[in-house]
Amino acid sequence: MSKYFVWLFWLILYLFVSSTIGQVTQSNIDDWYKDLIKSTFNPPNYVFPIVWTIIYGMVATAGHLIWQDKCDKGIKTIFILYTIMNWSWSFVFFEAQNITLAFGWIVAVNLINIWFIIKTYKKHRWSSILMVSPLIWTGFATFLTFEIWRLNGS
Repeated sequence: MSKYFVWLFWLILYLFVSSTIGQVTQSNIDDWYKDLIKSTFNPPNYVFPIVWTIIYGMVATAGHLIWQDKCDKGIKTIFILYTIMNWSWSFVFFEAQNITLAFGWIVAVNLINIWFIIKTYKKHRWSSILMVSPLIWTGFATFLTFEIWRLNGS
């Protein structure tokens, strides 16, 4: 099987899962989230799916690369943990509407990503580099979550 076909599979899978999560949480975005007080830095809602599509493309490519390189199980485990924690954040924030837990959750997502970047930098440099933009974006999302927590009294 061509490596490009496998990469395309990773990309489609990531975009499908993230789109499904977006659809599941959409009613709370339209309802609960819109009524929250947000930071002036909060982008309009239409920005999030655009950015996340790009971010998940990078994450999918990083995952594809570590699986193609047959890296050690520890790195794969970190990647899987990052993916599960990242995707789960939407449920914690939008479905459970637990801003405090969501803030702690996204801090953990960032720490796991930093761990992944450090562990992959020497042997899987492209995977490491590809995960820097997701770290920057979730770092920004951490700030936005904190601001929502601060402005809405948790």
